[in-house]
Amino acid sequence: PAFDCARNRADNLFVAAAEVASNGGGFLDYLWERHLPNGVRLPNLPKISYVQRVPQWHWVLGSGVFVDEAVRDAISRLKAQIGALRYDNGNGFFYIHDLRGIVLVHPNADLIGKKPGDTPRATFLPGGMEVARSAIGAGYFEFSLSGEKNGKEHHLGYARLFEPLGWIIGTSCNIE
Repeated sequence: PAFDCARNRADNLFVAAAEVASNGGGFLDYLWERHLPNGVRLPNLPKISYVQRVPQWHWVLGSGVFVDEAVRDAISRLKAQIGALRYDNGNGFFYIHDLRGIVLVHPNADLIGKKPGDTPRATFLPGGMEVARSAIGAGYFEFSLSGEKNGKEHHLGYARLFEPLGWIIGTSCNIE
């Protein structure tokens, strides 16, 4: 019974792995116990492995990851990829903030972790939150920033809600 944890149907893990491997290899989902460094054991956590046959050894080999770790890694990579996007000869960029307005990704590292009211450079947050909460979940908005050269700089922003992660992804440009 301890190994009857595969495919969301209580299939035997090793039988299921052999079946997947005999069909050319592939992914297999199952529940598994996680052992934490402090000795705590967390039972029945979702895990996914890729398994395949190694005919010359008469083995089935697999490598797995806990689903929550894979999701965390994917989110981290996605943030890095969006944060690296540039356009307009490097002047344009994208940012991400959550539904509370906390900045998650921005080329200005001083803004990461900030929310509206924490800094005068976060004036784009309320507009992005407002359009993301609209019926459409996306749209344009205007805001101003204190410019280095000539006082207030007017910007046009665009933001869209990415509902699966509760992110608002946006961009803006100076419209003066």
